[in-house]
Amino acid sequence: MKKIDKLINEHVFCHVPQILLDSLENSQSWLDDITIYDEDDEPIEILEYWLVSDSLGIDLHLKGEATHQLDTCFVWGRKSTSLALEFDPILNQIASSK
Repeated sequence: MKKIDKLINEHVFCHVPQILLDSLENSQSWLDDITIYDEDDEPIEILEYWLVSDSLGIDLHLKGEATHQLDTCFVWGRKSTSLALEFDPILNQIASSK
């Protein structure tokens, strides 16, 4: 099994359910965590939200990705939807470093 497939199979759980996003949207800690900015201090649009494992959430956070820690997992705010997860550059960087 390729490293990227193993990473996705073991650490990416599912899209975040809308009901969870709705419950988080008024939380200041959510807004602080999930809002990231480009070099011109403009907010970067988040296009998808995924539930990921704690270890992947930490790796994504260290790479500058939008993340928010929940109880036993993280929400990852993905900046693209056009690529399958297997082709996501950030996930590939993390998989290749393991």
